[in-house]
Amino acid sequence: MNPLSFLRVLFGLVTAIGLAVVSSLVQADPLPGGSYQQSCRNLSADGGTLRGECRTRGGNWTGTRLDNIHQCVGDIDNEDGQLRCSRGAAPPRGSYSGSCRDIWFASDTLHAGCADRAHGWSATSLGEISQCRGDIANMNGQLHCDKGAPAPPGSYRQSCRDIVHVDGTLRASCQDRNGAWIASTLNDPYRCVGDIANMDGVLRCNRGGSTPPGSYQRACRDIRVSGINLFASCRDSHGAWIPGSLDNYAGCVGDIFDFEGRLACRRGAMPTGSYTLTCVDAWLDGDTLLAHCSSAGGGVIPAALDRAAGCVAGTVENRNGGLVCDRGDRPAPAGSYRQSCSDAALSGTTLSANCRLPDGASMGARLDTAGCRGDIANIYGHLACAKGNGDPPPGRYRSSCIEVRMTGNVLSASCRTSRGNWLPTSFIVQGNCPSVDNAEGRLRCTSPQKLPPPAPADAGYKDIQFNNCNQDTGPDDQHRPVSVWFFDVTVNGGEGWRRVGHLPAQYASNGQCPFDEGGQPIDPDTLELVRFNGWNDQHWFNVKVVDPGMPACGGQDDPNAVNCVRYAFRIKANKDGESFTLRVN
Repeated sequence: MNPLSFLRVLFGLVTAIGLAVVSSLVQADPLPGGSYQQSCRNLSADGGTLRGECRTRGGNWTGTRLDNIHQCVGDIDNEDGQLRCSRGAAPPRGSYSGSCRDIWFASDTLHAGCADRAHGWSATSLGEISQCRGDIANMNGQLHCDKGAPAPPGSYRQSCRDIVHVDGTLRASCQDRNGAWIASTLNDPYRCVGDIANMDGVLRCNRGGSTPPGSYQRACRDIRVSGINLFASCRDSHGAWIPGSLDNYAGCVGDIFDFEGRLACRRGAMPTGSYTLTCVDAWLDGDTLLAHCSSAGGGVIPAALDRAAGCVAGTVENRNGGLVCDRGDRPAPAGSYRQSCSDAALSGTTLSANCRLPDGASMGARLDTAGCRGDIANIYGHLACAKGNGDPPPGRYRSSCIEVRMTGNVLSASCRTSRGNWLPTSFIVQGNCPSVDNAEGRLRCTSPQKLPPPAPADAGYKDIQFNNCNQDTGPDDQHRPVSVWFFDVTVNGGEGWRRVGHLPAQYASNGQCPFDEGGQPIDPDTLELVRFNGWNDQHWFNVKVVDPGMPACGGQDDPNAVNCVRYAFRIKANKDGESFTLRVN
C-alpha cells in the first residue's frame, strides 16, 4: 500500500471511533439530584435507569438500580444500600418526618425507617395513606395515623396504633403488658362514659354510670364500670400495672382502695382486735384477713391472716407487721413466746402455736400448761415453761433447755447441744452455785464457788502435794485437768504469775480417785516451794488452781480470769517444813 492509501485508511478509522464516542456521550442521561449521592458511588443514568453502588448501614457496598427515575417525586435516597424514591406524589407531611429517615412513597403506601424508644431504627410502612385523618406519627418505630371517621379521644392513644374508626367500630393494635401488639375492637365508642383505655392490649371503656369514689382513683388507671362491676389497672408492690375487677362494688362499706395491685374494700363485719390501731386497708378475701400494718422498723408492709373466722373475738393483733390471733376455747396465756409464735390456741390446758426458729422457718409446737411456773417461752421452736415444786435457779440454760423441772434441789431438763441434739440432764443445785449454764447438753454451775482448802500454817511448807480428783468433765466426758500457778509476793511486789504444773485427773476406769488404771492408789503430784532454781525460802506465794473447762471460763488457762480459778490461797515457803496436801475436787 502506498503512503497516500495508508493515510486514507487511518483517517477513516479515527473518524469512526470518534463518532462512536460522541454517540455514547450523547445517549448517557444526566444524574438526577438527591441525597443518595452522599452515600453511593460509580453512578450512571441510562434510559431512565439509575445504577450504582450504595453503602449499607453496616458499612458494606452493594450494587443497586432504580428504574423509571423520571417518575420520582422529591428526593432519591439510599435506604440501607438500595436506591428509593416516591412516585406519583410527594410523601405526605406529618410529625413522623422528624424522627424517620429513608422516606419514600409509592402505591398509596408510605415507607420509612423510624427511631424507636430503644434508640434503634425500625423499617416500617403504612398503607392506605389516603385514608389518614390528621397527623401521621412515629409511635415507637412504627408509622401510625387515624383512619375513617374521627377516632374518639382517650388514654388508649398512648399505647395503641393503626387506629381506625369505621361504621361505628373503633379498631386498633394495642400493646399488652409484655409489649406485644394485640388487635382489638370497641363498638360504639361514642357511647363510652369517660376514658377509653388500653387494658392489657384490649380496648375498654365505661358504659355504666359514673365510677364510684375511693382512694383507688389516685393509684389506678383504666377505670371503668360495667353493670355492677368496677374495673381498673392498679400498681402492685413491684410497680407493675395489674388489670383487675371488683364485683358488686355497691356492696362495699367505706373506701374502695388499691391493695398490692388489687381493687379491694370492706364488706360486712370484720375481725376485731388491737390490729385496727396500727393497720390500714384491712379487708377480707374469703376467710383471709389482709391489711397494711406498721412494723418495728417503721415501715408499713402487707400482712395476711388465714382462717380469720377461727380467731377468738378481740384477739387479732399486729405483731411487728404480721397479723396473729388466739384460736381455741379461750385466749392463749401471756408469755414471751407471743413475740415469735403465731396462731396460738388454748384447748383445755394444751397450748398450740406456730413458733419461729432462729433461721426464720416455723414449726408447730404444743405444751401442757398445767403446772407452769413463770414465763412460757419459745426455745428453738418448742413451747417451754418451768415446772416442779420450786423455782428453778437463774442462768443462761433457760434459753437452750426445755422440759425444765425443779424437784427438791434437783434441777432436770432436756438441753440442746451445739449440733442441735437434745440431751436429758440433771443437776444438784447447792447453795454455793449462783447460776446454771448449759454446757453441750449438760447442766453445770456457771461460776462454782468451791470451798477453800485448809489454810496453810504460818510456819510454812517445803512443797505442795496435789491430787487432781476434779469431779467435772469436758465434752469428751473425761474428768478435766487443771494447772497450778505461783506468784512470789515477797520479791518487790512479785515477778508475775508463773505456771508450775499441769495436772491430769487421777481417776481409774472404775471411777475411783486418786487411783491408776490398774486400780492402785496413785502418788500425788509434788510442786516444790523451795528449790535451787529460784523459789526462795521464807517467801510468801499466792497459789491459784486454774480449770480452763469451767463453763464461764471460755477455755482460758489464765490465773487473772476470775471464772477460770478453782482454788486460790496464800502459802509460806520453808525448806525445813512439811508437805502441804491439797485434793482438787
